[in-house]
Amino acid sequence: MRNLTVFTILFLLVALLPNSALSAQNSASSKGLAPVEQTFDALPFNVCNTKVRLITDNVEAWYARWNVISQAKKTIDTTYFILAHDIYGDSFLGLLLKKARDGVKVRLMIDARGSQFFSQKMSGGQDFVQELVEAGAEVKVFNPIHRNLPKLPFNLKYVISSNHDKIVIVDSNLVITGGRNISKDYFADVRDDPTVFRDTDVLMEGSDIATSMKMAFDEEFTSLKNYTINKEWLGNWSSKRKYLVLAGMAMNRWINGQGLYTKKVGDFDPTMFNSELELYKNSTWYSSYRPFHGDRVSPIKILDKHSIAGDRNDITGSIIKLMDSCQEEIIIQNPYVILTKQVWEALIRAGKRGVKVIIHTNSPVSSDSLLTQAFFLNDWKKVLKLIPNSEIWAFVGVRKLHAKIFVFDRKVATVGTYNMDAMSESINSEVMACIKSRTFATRSALRTMEDIKDSRQFTIRMTTEGEAVEVFGPASLAKGKLKALLEILRHLNFLRPLI
Repeated sequence: MRNLTVFTILFLLVALLPNSALSAQNSASSKGLAPVEQTFDALPFNVCNTKVRLITDNVEAWYARWNVISQAKKTIDTTYFILAHDIYGDSFLGLLLKKARDGVKVRLMIDARGSQFFSQKMSGGQDFVQELVEAGAEVKVFNPIHRNLPKLPFNLKYVISSNHDKIVIVDSNLVITGGRNISKDYFADVRDDPTVFRDTDVLMEGSDIATSMKMAFDEEFTSLKNYTINKEWLGNWSSKRKYLVLAGMAMNRWINGQGLYTKKVGDFDPTMFNSELELYKNSTWYSSYRPFHGDRVSPIKILDKHSIAGDRNDITGSIIKLMDSCQEEIIIQNPYVILTKQVWEALIRAGKRGVKVIIHTNSPVSSDSLLTQAFFLNDWKKVLKLIPNSEIWAFVGVRKLHAKIFVFDRKVATVGTYNMDAMSESINSEVMACIKSRTFATRSALRTMEDIKDSRQFTIRMTTEGEAVEVFGPASLAKGKLKALLEILRHLNFLRPLI
């Protein structure tokens, strides 16, 4: 009996000591961490200690992509929602073609809705991306519409779902993600085109972060919702190889400050791109570009979300948990704000805790999505009424916001593709980089504050009956036909879950 008692005591000690040690370890590791930092640590995803750079300048964002792809030696994995048929999209394909012909394993995925020209046979656009296939690359189109037409009468979401990811992974070491698509609208200097988007990306370096991002890429690239573009059965009768090679050559010459081509190069005529390139006079300093400038290593977790056809959603729940752990401030910079039930409830809880909520978004005169603005008309006064310590700011000029940033207590920040709407929450594929760094989060917050200086604040006054009345807001900016159209659209509530 004594031996049994001793054995029992020893068993209990063995069973309980690890828990006590673990608690002590957790207590020690949590010491000095704010609740939002502890929440980041508790998110059940791989943590990667990675060098990271915030990129808000359009030209730098283009140079970052050109740089990492140019130096690829082994692999390039890239996917984009929009790949435009302009000098940026064409030269992007031209650079990928060059790397594929050099022996680099290239995998490219484009979205059927966002990249209609290059994804369709009838437009002749597939002839361009088939050149990459001829060079040994793999090219896929995400969720072509004809694949889901039988589901149209039953669930429209399957037909409209997109791969909204924007990813570049090079040599399992360099990663870019963020809000930018491949188009002049995202990379031109605002001095050359005042209407370009204000967007945000992150450049990251490290094998761990590349592995995490590759998982997100692979899960969509290997999806059965994709259509593989193959070589022409009867041979390459409509070759676009020279065109893409020229586009890459012309872009490389221009951004390096070497000017435009003035004559043919052998059988090639790169002067065909001059009329586009000469529009971008402030995009010619690539020769002095350096990817990192004293940027620090920070803990980062990749938050991934499948399209409606998959079951992964690491983003929505993580953002809600981070919101719930904030004690001081939540900053949301997002172009499309249609608050879902989960986000509404989280923001109201934050408001009750005294957390300041700052939303920076578009107005009816800066947005490229009237439906989003129409539904925001229904919501914005409720936000200011139900969350008294909240602020809403919006661009009111010709420049459009496209950045997707969350900053939590200026200690944790997320940057990626996720919009504040039902489309991102439940229909599209999305990806976000979640960074635990007071320096990075503060820098992200300050950059948003710079945008707010060029914005107007939406304000209300409360009537004696408790009604929120607009003092300055979307209706103050929408005039004439635009106002009438928004009034019609705002009542089409059946579309809200699809926007």
